[in-house]
Amino acid sequence: MNYTKSLNVSVNELDAARNYAVELTEGYIPSGKSITDLFYSTNLKDIEEGIAKLNKVSEATWLLSAMLIYTLVFDKNLYQQSGKPWSIYVSEARERIGLSQPEISAQMSAARFFIRHHVKLKKAKWKPTGSNRKLARAEYAYEISGDLDATIKHLKEDTFEEFKEWYSSFNVQKALPLPTENIREDISVSRKGVQIDGKELFSVNKDIPEEEQNRFYEIAAKAYTLIKNGYKPLIIDVYDDKEAKSLVRMRDEARKNR
Repeated sequence: MNYTKSLNVSVNELDAARNYAVELTEGYIPSGKSITDLFYSTNLKDIEEGIAKLNKVSEATWLLSAMLIYTLVFDKNLYQQSGKPWSIYVSEARERIGLSQPEISAQMSAARFFIRHHVKLKKAKWKPTGSNRKLARAEYAYEISGDLDATIKHLKEDTFEEFKEWYSSFNVQKALPLPTENIREDISVSRKGVQIDGKELFSVNKDIPEEEQNRFYEIAAKAYTLIKNGYKPLIIDVYDDKEAKSLVRMRDEARKNR
């Protein structure tokens, strides 16, 4: 069985989520438009034009835009047609698709949650109108609450402010002070790399593909940002995002007793 590269979701499940997204937005797309046909396209330029149109039509079609960005541009690697790694593509595509980098991140998160949980969303009779900001935060809300049914209930019934207040009550990390006794003031992390006492910690062979260079810089930056702030970074192997989030919840439970 084929799976998406990031969600561990079967192609059949992905098709079902896509079809439900189209069903939810039926009537919001002007007649004569073939935007939903873009789900079968392999042309990045055509998809970008469709995404730009969707974000101008109505807030309901925001969901279709999110699905296109996640399932095609990102998951099917169509962004590679630009010749740029994902991080650079996102920063340069904003004018073409009418979305800023934070908005693209919001749509990515919304699509992940919708794809994973569309069956329960359908059972709850959730609607996309008036839900964009809430759907963009539903993945995080579920992650820190650990309760999918409650997340969907609040997603459906709450205003954005009520939804945010509900999931924020679970954020145990916010109340914890930084481990100040281990803070490393000699470490500096920037987009250019990591410096210790002003000296470069490492350099990367420029013959390595740019995407792999960016991956290394990202991992190193995250690790040394944690070290700088007094934490102990840990690299652990997991099968997928679901397993990773389970470990995060276990860590947060342990921190409640600190």
